[in-house]
Amino acid sequence: MAAAGARGIQSLVLDAAPLLTQARIAGLADKYFIPPSVLAELRDVRAREYLETLHATGQVDLHVREPSAAALAQVVAFAKQTGDYAVLSPADLHVLALTYALEIEAHGTWRIRETVGGKTGQQQHEERRLAEKSAQEKAAAPAAPEQAKAAPSGAASDDPADDGFTVVERKARTLHEAIDDDEGEWITPENITQHKNKSLGLVGDETIAEEAPKKGRRRRGRKGAPARMSVACMTGDFAVQNVLLQMGLYLVGVDGLRIERVKSWVLRCHACYKICADVERKFCPSCGNATLLRTSVTAGAPGEGASGLQVHLKPNFQYKNRGTKYSLPLPRAGSASGGQASGRARNRQTGVPILREDQLEWQRAMAQQKTHRQKEERALQKSLAKGQDSLTARYADPDWMPDLLRGTHTPAASDLPALGIGRKNPNERRRRKR
Repeated sequence: MAAAGARGIQSLVLDAAPLLTQARIAGLADKYFIPPSVLAELRDVRAREYLETLHATGQVDLHVREPSAAALAQVVAFAKQTGDYAVLSPADLHVLALTYALEIEAHGTWRIRETVGGKTGQQQHEERRLAEKSAQEKAAAPAAPEQAKAAPSGAASDDPADDGFTVVERKARTLHEAIDDDEGEWITPENITQHKNKSLGLVGDETIAEEAPKKGRRRRGRKGAPARMSVACMTGDFAVQNVLLQMGLYLVGVDGLRIERVKSWVLRCHACYKICADVERKFCPSCGNATLLRTSVTAGAPGEGASGLQVHLKPNFQYKNRGTKYSLPLPRAGSASGGQASGRARNRQTGVPILREDQLEWQRAMAQQKTHRQKEERALQKSLAKGQDSLTARYADPDWMPDLLRGTHTPAASDLPALGIGRKNPNERRRRKR
């Protein structure tokens, strides 16, 4: 087993992917962290035995830790900017939040971006330092003309040619400094992409993830020693990798599975071709159809698309016509209430297809989901105010009860009714279960 100082990572956060594939994780880091939600969803017997064997034999120093509420709120806000929040599970968010919390403990916000396409804490500090330095130079610049006025006006220089060259050099330097000062305020062809990315909240083509190190080669520091990462995350989920790289956190791929370019995601309607920035919507806000598709976009130079927004489409894309073969079923009497069922269960009982956003069944489901989300956000804010992590705050709250004990173990996203009539014929006669 490698020594602690010879390992390349100090703290490594694990997702379920390296455990399910039984990737080689021993000897990579000094300490290994995993959220409780990842352990809960790890139901594969071989994966659990693999993790228990590594921990029992001392090959990995495993720590089960719940991320803080502040880290979880920051990760959720950033994932909404990249457009990955709709496809991230609670376990994925906990993995991101735990990596963010460990990075904050190790280095603060020195290497983390708060906005998509923004600058890290180190870059912001460097900009402030350069701004203060330039302000001091400008404050000391008027002292030179005063010294020139103190010299006698009738005195002639011994070498007039040197005086002429000196004046020309001073003017050229002043003009060059003026150009440098004005370049940060004007939009030029060089920084047009950055300004568009900042205004749209998207990532441009210049934001490319670091290439994975080739086999047999390791990045080395100044004195030739192998580079050592303080905090990193090992995951195979591409959405989690996209958020990690855009935040400025270190990523360790699973068996070479690593994204080559970071992306921003939007929803594009296949019926009216309109772009919807809200990735949590199910119906198009323009035409009202349930034809929103998740599409990657980049903000480039003008002329590549509407307002410089380039949409990346598949060359041989075929829209799924599932649910359009059979005619709509006739409405049944007494099916408006749906009984005590909720979500997909109510949709199966009533047989009412969800075709538009203003339907009563959809509005009821959306209201229930909104109430559930507001309760979760209030509980998160309370735990954030108390300075506790989310797991401790749950057990400290007397009104909190796990969803498994309440009989609603399904996540909140599945409480929404299914859209359309499904893949089966809704008009065929079905036998009742006895």
